[in-house]
Amino acid sequence: MRKIDYTKITKNNEVIKLLEKRKEIEDKINKLDENALIKYELKLLNSPTISKSFPDTFEVSKIISEFK
Repeated sequence: MRKIDYTKITKNNEVIKLLEKRKEIEDKINKLDENALIKYELKLLNSPTISKSFPDTFEVSKIISEFK
């Protein structure tokens, strides 16, 4: 794992702590299932709310079905 220098993004120490914690959580999820975050994001993209907002989401549905 490579260390990210968050000071290039912000000088706020609280934000840096939150970004580091987020990265730590993402790394733990990836250890369990490297596609877990991708699957979750695709699931969100395929939600009815998004489908109503973007009716041409056939490709997203197709990709999601391939992950199952």
